[in-house]
Amino acid sequence: MFSKQVKIFLVVFLLIVTVILAIDFQMKEEKLQKNIYVLNSFIENLMKINQKIDDNVLKSTLYNLHDNSKIDQGFEDCKDLFKVIKKSVIYTTPNYPETKQTIEFCFSHSEMRKKHIGMIQKNNLQVQDSIVFIASNLQRFDYLSREQRKKLYRFVGKIYTAKNSMEITGEDLLLSDLDFINEDLVRRDSDRGFVQLYRKHIDLLNKNLPKLIKNTKNLLDDSYRQEQFESMKKSLLKEHGLLQQELDKQFYLIVFLALITLPLVIYFIMKLETEKRRVIRLQDEYIRSVMFDKVTGIHNRNAYMEKLREYESVSVILFDIVEFSSINSLYGIEVGDFVLKSVAKKMEEYIEKDSSMSLFKVGTDQFAVMMKKILDREAYQIAKEIIDTIENNGFKSDLLKQPLNVQLQAGISSKEPYLINSATVLKSIADDQHLKIGVYDSSYDNTIEIQQNILMVQKIKKCLLNDNVTLLFQPLVDLKTKQIVKYEGLVRLKDDDEFISPYYFLALSKKAKLYTQITHEVIRKALEIIKVDNIDLSINLSIEDIYHNETQKFIMDMLADDLEISKRLTFELLESDEIKDFKKVQRFIKNVKKYGCKIAIDDFGSGYSNYAYLIELDADILKIDGSLIKNLDKSENNQLVVKSIVEFAKLANIKTVAEFVENEEIESIIQHLGIDYGQGYYYSAPKLI
Repeated sequence: MFSKQVKIFLVVFLLIVTVILAIDFQMKEEKLQKNIYVLNSFIENLMKINQKIDDNVLKSTLYNLHDNSKIDQGFEDCKDLFKVIKKSVIYTTPNYPETKQTIEFCFSHSEMRKKHIGMIQKNNLQVQDSIVFIASNLQRFDYLSREQRKKLYRFVGKIYTAKNSMEITGEDLLLSDLDFINEDLVRRDSDRGFVQLYRKHIDLLNKNLPKLIKNTKNLLDDSYRQEQFESMKKSLLKEHGLLQQELDKQFYLIVFLALITLPLVIYFIMKLETEKRRVIRLQDEYIRSVMFDKVTGIHNRNAYMEKLREYESVSVILFDIVEFSSINSLYGIEVGDFVLKSVAKKMEEYIEKDSSMSLFKVGTDQFAVMMKKILDREAYQIAKEIIDTIENNGFKSDLLKQPLNVQLQAGISSKEPYLINSATVLKSIADDQHLKIGVYDSSYDNTIEIQQNILMVQKIKKCLLNDNVTLLFQPLVDLKTKQIVKYEGLVRLKDDDEFISPYYFLALSKKAKLYTQITHEVIRKALEIIKVDNIDLSINLSIEDIYHNETQKFIMDMLADDLEISKRLTFELLESDEIKDFKKVQRFIKNVKKYGCKIAIDDFGSGYSNYAYLIELDADILKIDGSLIKNLDKSENNQLVVKSIVEFAKLANIKTVAEFVENEEIESIIQHLGIDYGQGYYYSAPKLI
């Protein structure tokens, strides 16, 4: 129902959502636990402050010299705590309405208590004044009878006892025993006022002390306040529980998502592993197809090139089947294939005795034996033994009535380029069938080649001087819309009315130290054409260019001049180029991509194509080698190889280009295989815009 990409996106999305919810849950859980701890601390501190206030009120009532400022300080502490609570989540969030209400009620009640305590303190002062006055003036009643003094002293003692114990009733003071303290005690007029004042203080005590004791006991009765604090705690726990329930819902959602996501993740990991094995299998099949000859099953020319890299110097014997084309013509291709297989088998049997030898099929009817460098006469002896083994053996087949005898010739070279030199020897002895073996030496004159090289170097210099290094353009066509989407710029030397192909001058320009100048000209003109003609353009760049620091700097400076132009340029790297410093190439690709350039891998499939390198190089485009495309309509094996390359490219999100599209049939095949773009003479030959 959904595409693979959509499924992967959904799984990744679910996984991300699950992780985000889990992190959010963890943060909320920690915050909630922290909040409940802090809010409980507030309530505990509030209880402690109120307890201290009560203690100080009691001490103030009991002790005349007690510091009453501590009571005021207690109320200030209450106010400060209330300010802190107002900044807490109780007030800053709507999550604690009941707790907020009980706290506000508590603090409003605190104001009432403050007023009540003020009244008690005032009453206490009055009582203390009366007690002090009564006690300090006892000696002025020295004229009282012994019984009267005893009653008066007992009264004073009861006053102190009542105040200190905070327990009293109206009868406890025995005010009736003090009826004798009246104006009848006045002996002289000067004592009248004192006696009246003394009596007044006794009456005040009778009124104020019970009131003081009652009010103080009522104040210190904390059962009501305790109910407030308990109500506050219950509200807090209740609202905390509601928040915890909401958080638990999120937890259950996380568990639910995890139960859904984890099996899907496991499924896709297994799927990815299966896909990985399939890609590896396709890669192995591809390697097999490009490294082994399809007819004989032995290593091919590509494998020869790989093997050559393992040695600093070698000796190569190149064998050629004499008049093989005649065998094909006379007996048919089937017999020709039989001969190739038979010759390969005999050669394999021979080289098995020496592990230092390797056998390759490097041409239609040519075989190469490679070994560590040996003396030419030793190589000659090996070549002779192989030729004798094959020529003295008639190949029998059900396709033939009689055994078929095959003749070979061999060219030997211990100097680079080995195959070219060996082929030169074979060419020189080809007309003499009696001359079986030739060895390359200095006698194979290359004077003409040298003269041609000198002439070509002069042409290169002339073209550089006269600004005749130019580009021809071949379009890349979108296979879906059939519209041209970009061009490939192909370097040429313009010599009068002739455009010289790089095949004739590029390798020579490197030897003549002119290659860098040509590269710089190509880059400069490519960017100029993009700007003037408003097209997207790709140009070839060798690994050697990337290694060259001067060329790297030139490229970066040119790209930095106009970022909008740079975005329309693609660099094509040859897949066959050997990468020795992989990190340097990666840095170059990363740097040009900063300017918006794209990277294409050119001629992919021409050699030992490494898929891992392709990913590491962060390629945007994959250009499939023309050797695979041009015979696509005739070779099912080529189609299988191309299909594996396209499948890999799609998995890696890399666009594909088919080179050498020469007819409608090939175009139809590459469309069916899912290739994105086509390029070749079917659309247009390289030409000026």
